[in-house]
Order: sequence, then structure tokens, then C-alpha cells
Amino acid sequence: MTEQDTRFKLLTVAEWANVPEPPKLFSYVKETNEIVLRWGGYDYEIDLDEVDEPLRLLEWIAHIGEKDWEDMTPGRVRRLIETVCHLKNWDLWNVGPKRRNTGRYRRRKRQTASGGKTA
Repeated sequence: MTEQDTRFKLLTVAEWANVPEPPKLFSYVKETNEIVLRWGGYDYEIDLDEVDEPLRLLEWIAHIGEKDWEDMTPGRVRRLIETVCHLKNWDLWNVGPKRRNTGRYRRRKRQTASGGKTA
């Protein structure tokens, strides 16, 4: 068996029950209204009371973007932005409260604009 083959192992139910849950890379603390990042090997708090407008969120994103944290990825930064916008009730995608700018939404919008289905 090669080294690569040993990375995967079938687990019994008992073994699966003992697998530790992966750590959350950030969480929202309602009592203190903070986002706690765990991207740099330690807790890093962002006080959401100070993030009172989208520009302040952009400043925080720029600030943490200067860090060299191994757990910080573009997908995690995007999820952080989406979470803060959700908590602040900000319309991140500028499409209204119930619609997101997904492929299905764009296709439906084109169909409505053209009066029928698109090719």
C-alpha cells in the first residue's frame, strides 16, 4: 500500500463517534456582538458594534488581509463578509432581501426580460 492510500480509512460507527469535530474557524458571540476569528492560531475578535457601515467592514477585511495566517483563504474571507452582512442586515448582492445573484436568478431575470426562454 502506498503512502497516499493510507490517508483514507473506513471507520466503524464506534470509531466515527470518536472523531473530533473540526474547529470552527470563526464564530459569532451574540452576548458581546463579536466575530471571533481562529485563523492565526489564536482568537482574534472583531467588535461588530464598531462595524457600523460597510466601509468599516472593508477596513477590517483589508486589515486582516495583511496577516499571514495559514487558515485564511479567499473562501473563508468571503464567508466572513457574508456573515457580517447577514448579521448587519446589509444587502451584499444588491438584489433585494429574498433573492441572491445566483445563476438561476440571472437566467430567470433574462427570461423575464426577453419574454421567454433564452437559448
